[in-house]
Amino acid sequence: MICISELNFSPITLDDRERILDVLSRGSRATNEYSFATAFMWRYAYDLSTCIYADRLIVRSDEKDPTYVFPSGGGDMKTVVDALLEHERAQGRMLTFNMILPEDAEQLKALYPDVFEFEDNRDGYDYLYDTQSLITLSGRKLSSKRNHINRFEEIHPEWVMEPITPENLDEVRAMNRAWCIEAGCADNESLALEHRAVEQALHHMQELKQDGALIRSRGQIMAFALGEPLNDSTYVVHVEKAIANVQGAYQLINREFAAKYAKDYALINREDDAGDPGLRRAKMSYRPSDFVEKLIARQVQEV
Repeated sequence: MICISELNFSPITLDDRERILDVLSRGSRATNEYSFATAFMWRYAYDLSTCIYADRLIVRSDEKDPTYVFPSGGGDMKTVVDALLEHERAQGRMLTFNMILPEDAEQLKALYPDVFEFEDNRDGYDYLYDTQSLITLSGRKLSSKRNHINRFEEIHPEWVMEPITPENLDEVRAMNRAWCIEAGCADNESLALEHRAVEQALHHMQELKQDGALIRSRGQIMAFALGEPLNDSTYVVHVEKAIANVQGAYQLINREFAAKYAKDYALINREDDAGDPGLRRAKMSYRPSDFVEKLIARQVQEV
C-alpha cells in the first residue's frame, strides 16, 4: 500500500487500518470518506483501493474508470496531486476527484488555474447534528420524534438496549437480512450494495473497533446501529436500521445510540443521503445544524 516512486494501488485490508488511521489523523477532515471503516465496508461495492504517497492517503474507486477521494494526510498536497495527474495522463485519462471539500477546491484553483472544473455534489453532503439536540429531542420542531418514541414505549414498555457482542451478532445479521428482503434488495441495486456494506461492517465489527447497539423487545431485535469517533469533536453513525413497520423504532435507536456513545462529542455526523429522496427527508427532519459540503473536481485541460 505504501507508494515509493509511483502510484501502486492495492485492495483495502484490515492490516492497513493502523497505518491509514495514522495518516488520516494528520488531515483532520470530519467527513465520512476519511474513516477507515467507511472505506473498508464499502470496498467491494465501489471497487475501492488505496495507496499512501508522500504521507497522504489516496482512495481510488473503480480501477477501470477511476475517480478519487481528495488525498488527506500530512504531506504536501501539490506533490500528491502532481503524481495523480501524471498517473492519469500515462493512462490517457483526465483526473477526477469524486469528493473534494471547498477548502481543498480553493487550493486546487490557486495551484492549477483553469485545469479543473467544479460541480456541487449535494447528494454527497454529510449531515451534521448537535449531539445534545439528538439526545434530548427538545423543541417544537422535534416533537414528532418524541411522539414516535412515546408510542413505541407504550407498545413495548419492556424494551432494552444491548451492546452488539459476539453472542448476539448472528441475531443482528439475521435482522439485517430480513430488513433487506423486506426493503426489496433483490430488485434494487443500491440497496443490495448497502446491504453488502453493512454485512461487512457487522462481520468485522470487532476488528474495525466499531461501537454497536441494538434495541430488543420481547426477545426480538427491533433496531440496531453502528458508529465510531471521527475526530475529537465529531462522532459518525455509519449504520442505523430498524424494522420499518414498528413505529418509533428508528427514532428510539437514534436517540439511545447518541446518548450512549456520542454524548462526549459536540457533533454527530450521520453521513450523506446519496440522493435518495426518502433518506433526505428523514435526515432533514432531524434539523441538521450544518452540512459538510462536497464537490466533484474534473480535470478539463492538461497541466
